[in-house]
Amino acid sequence: MNPEIINKRQQRRLPARPFMPSASSRTPPYRVVDISKSGCLLESKERLGRVASSIPLELPVPTRSERPVVRATIVWEREGHGRGGRRCFRYGISFRDMDRGSQRALNLYLDYLQRDHHVNRLDEAWRNLKMPRPR
Repeated sequence: MNPEIINKRQQRRLPARPFMPSASSRTPPYRVVDISKSGCLLESKERLGRVASSIPLELPVPTRSERPVVRATIVWEREGHGRGGRRCFRYGISFRDMDRGSQRALNLYLDYLQRDHHVNRLDEAWRNLKMPRPR
C-alpha cells in the first residue's frame, strides 16, 4: 500500500438502496453508490460540477413527502466507466449545513441500512454452514 495515500473517510459508508433523484431535482440524474453521515459517493452520466463547487442534493431516504434536499460540496471527481462499460463520472460528496430534520432522516436511513447489511451477512453465514435457518 502506498504510504502517501491516506483514507480521509471518518464515517463508515454503507451501500445505498437503488435511488434516482426526483423529476423536480435541479441536478442531472445521478445514482447514490454508498452513503455515510458526512457524505456519499455519486455516479452520473453527466457532469454535476467541479471540485469544491456546491450542489443541491436529494438525500436518498424513503419519506412520505418530498425527499430532503441539502447543500453538498464536491470533494473529488473521477471519470471512468460504470455499468455496462458506459462512460460515467464519480463524485465524492460532503454534506454541508444539514438541518435537524434532514440529519434525523439520514440517521434513520443509515440505521436501516446497517441492520439490513447485518441481516444479509447472517443469511450468508447460514447458507455457508448449510444449516436450516432457525424460525
